Amino acid sequence: MSLEVELQKDGVAVELLRPHDDGAILPLNKEMIERLAINKSNIGVATEVEMLTLIPACHTAEMSVTSNYSRLIRQHLHPYGLKWLHGMTADDTILPLANAVEQLGVQTDPDYWAATPGNVGHCLNTLLSWAREHPDATWEVI
Repeated sequence: MSLEVELQKDGVAVELLRPHDDGAILPLNKEMIERLAINKSNIGVATEVEMLTLIPACHTAEMSVTSNYSRLIRQHLHPYGLKWLHGMTADDTILPLANAVEQLGVQTDPDYWAATPGNVGHCLNTLLSWAREHPDATWEVI
């Protein structure tokens, strides 16, 4: 069992700029750069060719969180767990998420399913980064 967590604007998961999980930076095509309203002034004096190789790929702000993490989330974030986020603006959740991440740490265990402080902290740190990137978006937790 798991909870689905999304950060939304107008009922649609927001897009995030971040590298792939393996750290690779994927190139964007010219159309994607224009769509994201990115221009040379945003990244200094880079040429268009450099821009195509330096800008990280887009991903949507949605994840499935295992219920194995529930106890630690309730202890460190809120007694209602992740469901507490539902309907809140991301900006209102930045401080509680940051506090929970600080308490738990982000050192992950090789076993994703293990309910370790680091695994839970890593998960919440991802949500925190989304909230910071889109503070005006709203959490959807089902």
